[in-house]
Amino acid sequence: LDGIDLMLRLNKPNIENASGALRKAIDIEPRGPFLAFYAFQTLFRLEKSKGTDLALLRERADELVARALEADPLNPITRSLVTHVYSFLFRDFERANSLIQPLLSAPPDSPIIIHS
Repeated sequence: LDGIDLMLRLNKPNIENASGALRKAIDIEPRGPFLAFYAFQTLFRLEKSKGTDLALLRERADELVARALEADPLNPITRSLVTHVYSFLFRDFERANSLIQPLLSAPPDSPIIIHS
């Protein structure tokens, strides 16, 4: 939770500290949501780096997304976060759509799922 809190404060020192907190959580227990939040965090890192590390960030995000989906493929938080990564970082809307599709037919009892 500390990593997520720091990440959402949107300044460079907090984003760096969030990376450390998320890596520590992943080292302790590599759960899908932890990996997905770390992948999602690359969006904030990209914004602060002004695009200079784009190739490295994309490579890291792609690896984290794969690990997140392998660890917890049906978790709505994991799916939602990796969908954002594919739509905003990679601009791969087809892949993002395929990732979110399983959630669209899920029961609406998760606060992360919004049916339109």
